[in-house]
Amino acid sequence: MQPRSGTDLHDRAPVRILLAEPRPGEARPHVRELCLLEPSFRVASASTLTEMLAVVSERQPDLLVLDLALPDGEGLEALRRVQAFVPGLPVVVLVSAAERELAQRALKTGASDYLLKEHIDHRNLFRALQCVLWRGQEAVLAPSGGPLDELTGLYHRDAFLRMAARHFEQARKLDGILALLRVDVDGLDEINRVHGPAEGDRVLIDTVELLRKCFRRTDLLGRTGGNEFAVLAIDATGPSGPILQQRLERRLEVLNEPAIRPYRISLSIGVHVSHPASSGSLQDLLLAAEADLETMKATHVVRRPFLADSSSENSAKKGGSP
Repeated sequence: MQPRSGTDLHDRAPVRILLAEPRPGEARPHVRELCLLEPSFRVASASTLTEMLAVVSERQPDLLVLDLALPDGEGLEALRRVQAFVPGLPVVVLVSAAERELAQRALKTGASDYLLKEHIDHRNLFRALQCVLWRGQEAVLAPSGGPLDELTGLYHRDAFLRMAARHFEQARKLDGILALLRVDVDGLDEINRVHGPAEGDRVLIDTVELLRKCFRRTDLLGRTGGNEFAVLAIDATGPSGPILQQRLERRLEVLNEPAIRPYRISLSIGVHVSHPASSGSLQDLLLAAEADLETMKATHVVRRPFLADSSSENSAKKGGSP
């Protein structure tokens, strides 16, 4: 038995979801509101591991929401059992705030995402389920090379834009706020020329690690060009744009502190915040963030990477004042 893949919420085909949690559970009261937000959802429930496996066999769900505190399958046991029973079934696990380490272990074991039971409501449950289903669909719709950039592991441009469009419509429905950041790596061509393409690839990979540390699992990251990245921050707030930019700049300073490279990584950043329910389109948001990026480049000196072995630097040292 194999789960369905490529479920598209926009075609209103029924989406079969199984909620497995002890009674009474934290997620169960939100299911009614969840189905009002998305009428295509069809939710079944189970309260034990044994019952869950029986429902999985009978109904073949598209997605499982699994509390890791089932009475006959605590911890990762239930996750491992269902993965063996239905390989590839997307699973969102529920854990308490004190079990974040268990949640990280669940992700490494193959869970698609996790939610904290103390913070769960119909909105973040809805958002998590949609995102997991979208990722499965994107893997099917993408060309043979897949939706991810081979070097960085981020969504490539087309996949990023498709996912961003879905997040934009979701934010419109949930009255959410989005922040879009455009990030360019400065001087990458010069690094490639002086130090070789392998070093340029290292800069891109280090930049991706920087972005992953600055943003949440739920935010959308993409490589949109050779030296260009984009981040769509979900559930932003009005003043979050400058805050996100400052966080990224501080992390960049920390990355550049150790003298492990003959240059410094430099980034140009543009950011714009949007309230989809009341104004504009995704294209408007993309253009505004691009305009902010170009304004930054026009009004600030773009920092070129410091190349320690360049002939100009050596000449400067030889001709300097005694």
